[in-house]
Amino acid sequence: MEARRARQGASRIRLAALTALGSAMGCFLIIALGSQGADAGAPGPNPDLVTLGISRSDLVLDKRGKHRFLRLSNTVGNRGGGPLDIAPGEPGETGPCDDDEYTALQGFFDDTNSDGHLEGVELDQPADRYVPFGCMRFHDAPGHMHWHVLSFAKYELRRAKTGKKVSSNKVGFCVIDTEQPFPTLPGSPEKPFYPQGKGCGSTDEPPELEGLSIGWADIYFFGLPGQSLDISKSRRGRYCLISTADPNNLITESNEFNNAETVRLKLRPRKLKLKKLDGSCR
Repeated sequence: MEARRARQGASRIRLAALTALGSAMGCFLIIALGSQGADAGAPGPNPDLVTLGISRSDLVLDKRGKHRFLRLSNTVGNRGGGPLDIAPGEPGETGPCDDDEYTALQGFFDDTNSDGHLEGVELDQPADRYVPFGCMRFHDAPGHMHWHVLSFAKYELRRAKTGKKVSSNKVGFCVIDTEQPFPTLPGSPEKPFYPQGKGCGSTDEPPELEGLSIGWADIYFFGLPGQSLDISKSRRGRYCLISTADPNNLITESNEFNNAETVRLKLRPRKLKLKKLDGSCR
């Protein structure tokens, strides 16, 4: 009975979110750019996730007890011709996700009446317009307390000379519009459509709508849980830091090959010193 009520609640939230999204997209007058998807079966223009450049101010070395960490701020943006729209599906007990998770669904948009603007997808349209791609889990750590899309980003640290991986971490995001790095993209709204507090849910509610509007990005600061790599066993030397959006390629995008950003670093972990080097990793 509880599972049935949860599914019904999620369906009502999903329907309301999609109705609001369709109305908002009409107000934004998002210009259709044509189908660019890597998946030929995906309708309409798709998002294009990119990891924005990581500056020296985004990097911090931290010591806790005997452990040392490289902490980083990370920003994932949407440089595509369509929004990244993420809605909850069924509770995990009915699909591939765990019992305490929800299926994550990617919504698609299209110029259905050829008027040059994108319309929101309604629930009665073909099933391939609303596709499951992953899972959503509630993250109850301080500083989060909201629903995460799992494995939304991955951080890796590798030795520059050998390429050997020394530390790695996959992190979930509550995906929302927090800054607008590409405001001139056609269809980029002046105001965020996926704002904080609207789509991230709470402990006593199912997840709601999350995503990235065209031209917008979401930033996770280095102080948040999960934004770190353990470098306790790393020696001094040169390293390559690699941050990748959608590392498992679960999200349908117009370009699947530009999700990673690399940074060259010179680290002295024991002395908690680092230097960002010019150029990118090979």
